[in-house]
Amino acid sequence: MARVTPKKRERIVIVREREVVGIERDRTLQAWTTGSDVNSTVQQEGFHSLPNKPTNDDKTFIDCYDGCSFFEDLRPLFWSLKLTGLFFHRRETSAGKFIVSKWVVLCAAVCAVTLGNSLRSLFVFKRGEPFDEVLFFKVQLCIWSVEGFAKTTVMFVASYKKELLPLFFKLWREICKDKKPDKFLKFVMRNAIMISWNFSIVNTIGVAVTFFFVPDLEDLFLNATLPGAAHADVKLPYKIMMIVLVYFASSVAVSSVTLLVVLSVAVTREFFVVNKDLSSQISSDGKFTAGLEDYRLRHQGLCRVVDVLDDIFMIMIAFILISNIPLCCVILYNLIYTSRHFSILLLNLFWLFFLTFHMTVVAVICAYINMGAHAPLSIIYNIKAEFLKERPLELTMFLNRLTGNDIGLSALKMFVINRPAILTMIGMLITYFVLLVQFKSPFSSNCTCSLNSTGATWNGTLTPT
Repeated sequence: MARVTPKKRERIVIVREREVVGIERDRTLQAWTTGSDVNSTVQQEGFHSLPNKPTNDDKTFIDCYDGCSFFEDLRPLFWSLKLTGLFFHRRETSAGKFIVSKWVVLCAAVCAVTLGNSLRSLFVFKRGEPFDEVLFFKVQLCIWSVEGFAKTTVMFVASYKKELLPLFFKLWREICKDKKPDKFLKFVMRNAIMISWNFSIVNTIGVAVTFFFVPDLEDLFLNATLPGAAHADVKLPYKIMMIVLVYFASSVAVSSVTLLVVLSVAVTREFFVVNKDLSSQISSDGKFTAGLEDYRLRHQGLCRVVDVLDDIFMIMIAFILISNIPLCCVILYNLIYTSRHFSILLLNLFWLFFLTFHMTVVAVICAYINMGAHAPLSIIYNIKAEFLKERPLELTMFLNRLTGNDIGLSALKMFVINRPAILTMIGMLITYFVLLVQFKSPFSSNCTCSLNSTGATWNGTLTPT
């Protein structure tokens, strides 16, 4: 019988522990959706949890995105988010301890910068300041700063919590069979990354040029930077600080939306694949012989993915609508009543274009998911009733899902963003604009009034402004 040396015995123990670590990792990934106890699941399979030792256990870590090729194909997007400070890999030890990496620190630092920027924007207001374009510009920057802090917080929490982004990719691997992105999705991803970086760079360069070559806008930005910055002897530190803050705000404003766009398009295209497969099983005369339950379960699985996607982005969507709609109203008021300089007029037009584009992209993407999720309803109505007599329960469950609550992304679970919601927002902005134009008087009056014993007399003229 061969003699087992101490070194060989130690190697056997290490191999055995690594096998158990791998099994525990698989059970941990499974527990995210089932909510079962990981240790009890492992013990039922004939294994035991590893002892709490500071050696091999702490050195072995679990990557929450391991084994998902869809995530690997989206690496350019996530590297872009990493460099912006909006994403980090969630890693933990086999004992369940969260591992703090350099990317976690970067994301936390970006959250701190956006929080400081939000607080700074609140201290620039003065009591009794005039109702002019400077005040409106301070309001615009304040709202935009608070929105940026909300977005960074949403992205940090989505990266940290296992039931958010990690769960989304786990469900994609199980429900969508880890399907790789097609050419259209890769095209969307490339253009989203390009737009986000171009906007950040162009907007930052534009603010830098403004500070040094456009005196009217220089005073406007300095008044909105810090109290007393416009009248300081040395203004360069304030200018540099504002340029850095604008870069962070610009990158956060657009980069966070790129993830929403790419993931939403991916899920919506899967809905349309299910709809296409279901439609292909229906002949021109309404015959249907396939299993309706299979398509219902595929659709329900995608609805679970949408629910996770909504948990990730519902706060961000709510802040985008809550901030961008009032910002559009403020800018419209500023354009009609207070813009006196051509440079300020151009700045307000740029803001209005960006906000409109920003809000439109988010609303259309959300409505796109809602449209794809409810598309099977019109397909099912094409099936003859005689082919559904043997499937009353499956048919009832499927129709209840399609005709019940709206499926899609919501604003804090208050309402789902669909096509009627987009029309409501457009109508509200148009109504506000029409009211502003109507209340702007086209005449200025020059008159003198006098009182005497016989009554009041008026002498004046009305001239167009």
